[in-house]
Amino acid sequence: MSGHDSIHDISLDARRAYLMSCLNITVASRAVIKEYGKSGFTVSKKSDRSVVTAVDTAVETALREAILKEFPTHGIKGEEFPAHNCDADFQWIIDPIDGTEQFIAGIPTFGTIISLYYKNEPLAGLIDHPALDVTTYAGAGLGIYCNGARLEQPCSGRQQKERNVRIATAKRENFMRWSDDSAVFDAIVRGYPSFWVFDNCYSHTAVLSGAADAMVDYNVRFWDVSPLKVLVEEAGGVFQCLRRAERTDGAVSYSVVFGVPEVVRELAAIYEEYMAKKRDT
Repeated sequence: MSGHDSIHDISLDARRAYLMSCLNITVASRAVIKEYGKSGFTVSKKSDRSVVTAVDTAVETALREAILKEFPTHGIKGEEFPAHNCDADFQWIIDPIDGTEQFIAGIPTFGTIISLYYKNEPLAGLIDHPALDVTTYAGAGLGIYCNGARLEQPCSGRQQKERNVRIATAKRENFMRWSDDSAVFDAIVRGYPSFWVFDNCYSHTAVLSGAADAMVDYNVRFWDVSPLKVLVEEAGGVFQCLRRAERTDGAVSYSVVFGVPEVVRELAAIYEEYMAKKRDT
């Protein structure tokens, strides 16, 4: 989640081709989601008590097959299955259904998240909401697009100057995972009364479209936020990783803030002030 130095090894034409590949493989995920929507699916719980459906695993299987058919030497890291070819320079990061609980309930804000990294730097990223027919995608140095139309710097802050600042956050429960950082959530809510909580990647899409000015996502896995750096920067905004922490179960969680630069700085300051007080106690 660093700069674009290695990305310059990849030509603009090659980046465009990889971005189109990101977009094209969503055909596989949408087909699976549509089919299970007709036939129904089973629901179970993982060891961490989060819910998973047969659709999650089927979508990830379809995405992995589509990726490896086109790029057999690339690596893949996904939510539902072990990593493949971890030493490859190119790594695909996939979350087959982000917002599984919403998917089960028939709430259309769930999405599929796909990103491609080259030497640990984001090359292309995509968030697809199949039930809403909204796909937002970007490539390094290529701009950001939604459903085929290029977006003009939606995270630059131009909309923010015309109205009250709108903030999206993870739910308060996220701030209490692994350590009680609920005071961060409370401080954000006090400072920004116009705030939204979407328990899935629709909140990311809201920021990328300019509907929200910034978001703090807290204690999530890498595949939840993997495309955001390239998406946000191509949208004229700023992405900042606040914390990378090893959880008690051995997994790694990420806390990030992204969106309009000025608002990101303000939100990061709230977090840093909280952490400073926490260190002093």
